[in-house]
Amino acid sequence: METAVSILTGVVALVVAGCLGYFGQMLWPKVIAALVMTGVAGIVNGTIGDPVHKVVTRLDNAIAHALANVLDKDSGAGNAWKAFTGLLGLALILALVLRVYKNKVDLKTFGLAACAPLFGPMVPGTIGSILMSVLGIVPYLVNGVIGWMFTGSWGG
Repeated sequence: METAVSILTGVVALVVAGCLGYFGQMLWPKVIAALVMTGVAGIVNGTIGDPVHKVVTRLDNAIAHALANVLDKDSGAGNAWKAFTGLLGLALILALVLRVYKNKVDLKTFGLAACAPLFGPMVPGTIGSILMSVLGIVPYLVNGVIGWMFTGSWGG
């Protein structure tokens, strides 16, 4: 998930989410879910994000290539694997949105919020681009609020 969230903002978001969940006794669960997604997006966009993305992409390509070689190059198994991972990312994000919409915010929802920045980019094509743009609004807004709290300017 391409956002302008820094590692520091991600860590602050995760610490605040943990404090709200533990000390605040889950008072604002939707805010906690947004903070978890922002925290993971900040960490993934930081220095560890690029190597992790490269490893996941290589692993994904290796599995697709192995399936194509083992089953049959003309069977489309490699493309089927890419479609599967795209559907997995779409299903995770859809489950997150539905759980938040239906006010079923609990630890499962927080897990889905943590997975959204990791698996969302697997959704291919225009749908994936639109989905990640819409989901990127949440970390952008949380980043702006955290920046405003610390610096007095939006996103600074």
